[in-house]
Amino acid sequence: MEGTKFPFQKSASGGSGQTFLPLSRTIPWVIKWQPIYQAECEVLCSKFYKRTFTHLSVPQVEFVSEETLKKLQQFFSQRPSTNIPKDYHPILIEYKVGQNLKKACETNNIFSLSSKAWLTLFENLGEIAGYDLLIGNCDRFIPENIHSTKQAISRVNSGNILIEWNNDKALKTVHLIDNAPHFSSFFDVKEKRSRSSSSSSIGASNLFNNSQDSSNESSQDQSPVQNQIVLSGEQKRKNRLADLKYFTSAPKEGIQKIAKLIYKDIASEFTQQISQPDKLINSLEKGLTKAQLKMKKTKFMDELEAVKKEKSDWSPQATLLLNFMEEAINHLQEIQTTSIK
Repeated sequence: MEGTKFPFQKSASGGSGQTFLPLSRTIPWVIKWQPIYQAECEVLCSKFYKRTFTHLSVPQVEFVSEETLKKLQQFFSQRPSTNIPKDYHPILIEYKVGQNLKKACETNNIFSLSSKAWLTLFENLGEIAGYDLLIGNCDRFIPENIHSTKQAISRVNSGNILIEWNNDKALKTVHLIDNAPHFSSFFDVKEKRSRSSSSSSIGASNLFNNSQDSSNESSQDQSPVQNQIVLSGEQKRKNRLADLKYFTSAPKEGIQKIAKLIYKDIASEFTQQISQPDKLINSLEKGLTKAQLKMKKTKFMDELEAVKKEKSDWSPQATLLLNFMEEAINHLQEIQTTSIK
């Protein structure tokens, strides 16, 4: 690979890991380097979403084989400017074109949508927000502690979706990226070792053979942070489970409360005045209700068990996440059993 032009551009955005976007559309993968527990959690959640919510656009996310890992380590080590920590591990993420919500507002693309497209978009966002509770994720839309009478802690990250447009800038679809819990809101961020491992293979022979330019509007991007994890944060995980239980049993007024919290944070990204925000809040409610109903009716455990088999040696942190998801699904099964009776 000596003399080969580096076919990736390092992203400058984000806060967890280092992400490299392909410079050519012929390269189908984004390469994201991060501590192994973060890589495992992102693969785990993305695979679960992709299996379970087939009507949503979830980019494929894969571990790399040992052979590919060695190639990538060698390739990136030849470019000291990348500054990838030695204990970081790569995953491959299917490349999707799009803009995060903030960029969509800055470029005014979102404000050119038809009224119908606005409602469709916000219904999609509401549905996604509901499903995020299954993985304890407060790093997209639903803030922490919605079950509490205290003010929910807002930690919305609308950068964890990509909005893809048609050629005429009409809404095409919404892609779910960075599918994992907010790590400091799930584990407590402190110093600990990280591990190295790999699982299902995915070819990387086409990663290094093209250097043509491509669009750089994707937000599948993260920048490095120095954090490792200890097995703490038990109370935070209990709070996220309480949020799930609150959501699944919430009456209409509770769903309205959540929709208003989400809208408030999304609206902070707007660069123009929005007419009739109540209609957008209603669309969020509609999406949240759709997620609530699906979670009460769907059998999720088989999908989780299938994903669990992807690795035989999940890290302690990923194991905690698996345990959380299993407990969440068991709660849903109890609701389903009770409703049958």
